[in-house]
Amino acid sequence: MNSGAGGVVSGIEARQQAVRRCIRQLNDKGIPAFVDKRGREWTPEAYVNMAMRNTARSTAEEVQDARIRDAGCNLIQIDSHSGARPKCAKDQGKIFDLNNGSGYTEDLHGKKIRYYPWKSSSYGEPDGILGINCRHHKWPFIPGVKVQRYFPTEDMDANDKLYKQTQVQRALERDIRKQKRECMMLDIAGDQDGFEEAAVKLKSKEAQLKDYVDKNSQLIEEETGSRLLDLIKRYLQRLWQQINIVSGLLLSRANIASICNP
Repeated sequence: MNSGAGGVVSGIEARQQAVRRCIRQLNDKGIPAFVDKRGREWTPEAYVNMAMRNTARSTAEEVQDARIRDAGCNLIQIDSHSGARPKCAKDQGKIFDLNNGSGYTEDLHGKKIRYYPWKSSSYGEPDGILGINCRHHKWPFIPGVKVQRYFPTEDMDANDKLYKQTQVQRALERDIRKQKRECMMLDIAGDQDGFEEAAVKLKSKEAQLKDYVDKNSQLIEEETGSRLLDLIKRYLQRLWQQINIVSGLLLSRANIASICNP
């Protein structure tokens, strides 16, 4: 904002151009709403998504832990899905012993199933099973009563390929959210020309995502919820008010300085 105000005062660029440049610089750098203990900055949508996903998972885990204790069971089964993270892919679909034993158990039909020590899994690691942003769940497995409904990853190469495709998809989705932020900021600032230019870029990025998803049949396009967009817009409106106040002060100081030091 200092460089933007300086450019306006010196006559290098018009106020609208300076505002548009500042908005794009803010958007490119990212607008942090929260800073975690490690000093990492989170945008509003990234933090809300992470918080909702992990809260829901933690609640589900607490319910499952209660069910496991009530059943007097120490065996658990992890569900499975295609395109799992590398560490999760090695653990999903397996049965684990919370007491860290190993061996074989039987299901309802007498089928023998191998179980593994819980400590041999990636549990406890941020990118491991049931870690941050993990979509897996654990279920109690009662020998002779339960049926094995999930199975370990058979084709690790196919899983890794799909995982990499989903990472490309997530990057494209983040790029779209970033472009939407720029559109909202320019709209709030009243820059119609800048908004229309940004909207064209948004349509292009959305078309790029759709094309990528269409070419990879296993991918599912996810849309940002309207409530989350409303939250982001309110946040940006407050931010824009603060930017106007600060830029006004900077311009006033610059004008005073130019008068005092002709």
